[in-house]
Amino acid sequence: MTDRNTITGPATERPVNVEQQTGNPEYGSDLIVDLLDAMGIDYVAMNPGSTFRGIHDSIVNYGANRAPKLLLALHEAVAVGIAHGYAKAAGRPMAVALHDVVGLGNAPTAIYEAWTDRVPIVILGGTGPVDASLRRPGNDWIHTALIQGNLIRDFVKWDDQPASIAAVPESLLRAHRVAVSRPAGPVYVCFDALVQEGRIDHPIDFPEVDRFAPARPIWGDPNAVDEAARMLVEAEFPVITSGRVCRDQAGLDGLVELAELLAAPTFPIYRNGLNFPSAHPLNFMGQAESYVPGADVILGAEPLDFTHVTRRFPTRAIGQGAPITRDDARFISVGLDDLALRSWASEFQRLSPVDIPIMADTAVGLHQLAEACRSIIDSTASEKIEARRVRLLSDHKELMERAARRVADTWNDQPISLGRLLTEVRDAVSQEDEFLLLKNRFWIPGIWDIAHVDRFLGDACGGTMGYGPPAMIGGALAVAGTPRFAVGITGDGDFNYTASALWTAAHYEIPCLIVVFNNRSYQSDVEFQDHIARERNRPVENRSIGHAMDSPPVDIAGLARSYGCAGMGPVESPSDLAPTLERAVRQVKEGRTVVVDVLVQPR
Repeated sequence: MTDRNTITGPATERPVNVEQQTGNPEYGSDLIVDLLDAMGIDYVAMNPGSTFRGIHDSIVNYGANRAPKLLLALHEAVAVGIAHGYAKAAGRPMAVALHDVVGLGNAPTAIYEAWTDRVPIVILGGTGPVDASLRRPGNDWIHTALIQGNLIRDFVKWDDQPASIAAVPESLLRAHRVAVSRPAGPVYVCFDALVQEGRIDHPIDFPEVDRFAPARPIWGDPNAVDEAARMLVEAEFPVITSGRVCRDQAGLDGLVELAELLAAPTFPIYRNGLNFPSAHPLNFMGQAESYVPGADVILGAEPLDFTHVTRRFPTRAIGQGAPITRDDARFISVGLDDLALRSWASEFQRLSPVDIPIMADTAVGLHQLAEACRSIIDSTASEKIEARRVRLLSDHKELMERAARRVADTWNDQPISLGRLLTEVRDAVSQEDEFLLLKNRFWIPGIWDIAHVDRFLGDACGGTMGYGPPAMIGGALAVAGTPRFAVGITGDGDFNYTASALWTAAHYEIPCLIVVFNNRSYQSDVEFQDHIARERNRPVENRSIGHAMDSPPVDIAGLARSYGCAGMGPVESPSDLAPTLERAVRQVKEGRTVVVDVLVQPR
C-alpha cells in the first residue's frame, strides 16, 4: 500500500494507539480501505453514518487515517461538493461516504451537479443488513432499500452493490475505471453491513490495480477528420463554439491551435471551466450574434448545445428562438457527449443537425483535426485566413476597449460595480506566484488573463444553488500545501445554501479566499419576475417580493467567523475594497480561509 506517513496539505486527525496496518485486511471494510489506497484515493469526505461504520473504523484504526484520510462535512451535499471541486482541481477523484437511504437522500442535487459537469467521484454507500433475518427493529429496516442505487441511478455512470467480500475488488475497480473514463462522472458502490463487518476467512487475491486503468483517449475517425478539415479550410468564415472541452491542457491547446490556424472567432462557455484562454484575441465570448450570421462552417468542440450560438432567444422568455445562421451553414462536432446520455434529465440539451460528427476525446481529436487542416492549407487558403485574422484582431481590440470603458464608467459606483469587484480581486491575487480561480460566473472581457485549465474550475453546470462553497473548498484542498493561491467568487444566495462547508475548511486548515458577490437577493429570479410582470402588464415594483434577503440582512462575515474562518465586511465603499482584499490575501497566505462580503449592484 502507499506510504502516506509524510503529512502534506491540510491538517487531519491522527488516531492514538494505532499503527497503520494496511496490506493485511481482517475485515471486508479493511479490504475496501486497501483498495481505495491502491487506487490513489487520498480523502473520503463524509457526514457520519452508522451504515458505513465498518469503513469508518477501518480508515481510522486500520489505515491510521492516512490512506485515505477522513474529511468531515456537516451535510452530505457538502461532502459531495467538496469531492466535486477537488476532482476538478486535482485531476483525479476523491471518495465520498453516504449513510444509507437518508444520507443518500440528502445528496442527489450535488451528485447531479457532478454528473452535468462530467466530474469523477467515487461514492461509497452503506446499507443493511440486506438479509432481513439479521435486521434489528427500527433503523435496520428504514435504512435499507431495494436497491439503494435506484435513488441516483439516472445521474451516475454506474452503480453496484457487491453481495460478498470476494466481490468487493472487482466492484470498486470497475467503479473507479468507469468514473475516470471519459466522459467522466460519479459512480456509486453500496456495501451491505455484512460485507463491511464480515471477517475475511480465506485469502483474497489482491489485484494489480495498474492493470485496471482506463483506456487511452479516443481518436477521431481519420476519414471524418479529413472531411472536416477540408470543409474548415475551404470555408469563407468558420467559427468555433466550445463547451465541455475535456478538462486537461491538451484539449485546450488543441482548440487554440485550431482556432489560430484558421483565424476562427471562438465563443467559449465557461460553465464547465476554462475551455479557451480568456484574453486570447480570438476569444469572442458572448459575441456569437455578431459573427455566426456570416459563418458558413460552425465547429463545436464538445458543444453543450449548438443553439447557444445559432439562435437568438428572447430575454427571460419561453420560446424556440430565432435562427441566425445562414441556410447553407454546415456543422462539425468533436466530442464524446453521446456516450453519456440518460433519459431522466434533459441536461443533454437540444439535438442539433451535424454534417460531420466526430466521436473523439477533445484532448486528442482537436490536435488531430488541426494537423489535418495544416496539411492542406495552400497559398490561396492562407491568404484568406490572414485577411480574416486582420479583421478579427481589430474587432477584438475594439471589444476590449468597450469593456474597459464599461469598467471605467462604473468604477466609483455604489453599491460596488461588477467591473470594479472583478478588477480588484484580480489585482489582489495577481501578485501571487500562481492563482487558482475556483469559481466565478461573472465575466467582463479584458479583466482576467487565464490560459491554463488548472487556473479556473468553472461554475455550477447543473444550475444548482449551493455548489459554490463546498466546491471552492474542495478545489482549495487539492492545492493546499502548494504555492497555488485559491480564490473564488460566488453569490450570496449560493453561499447561504451551503455555508456550513466553511467549518470543514476551518477544521482542516484549508487556505482559501471566498469573495461573496452580495446583492442581498436571488437576483436571477428577480429578473424573471420583472420580465413576466412586463409581459402581463402588471406592476414591476413587486418583482423583489419573495427574493430579497435584506430584512434582516444576512451577516455573512459573522457567519464565516462562527464557523472558525476569518470574515470581513460587508464592504460597502468602493475605496474600501482594495485594502480589505489586501488584508484577506495576507491571512490566506498565513493558512486561513477568509470570506469577504462585498455589497454590489444587482448585476
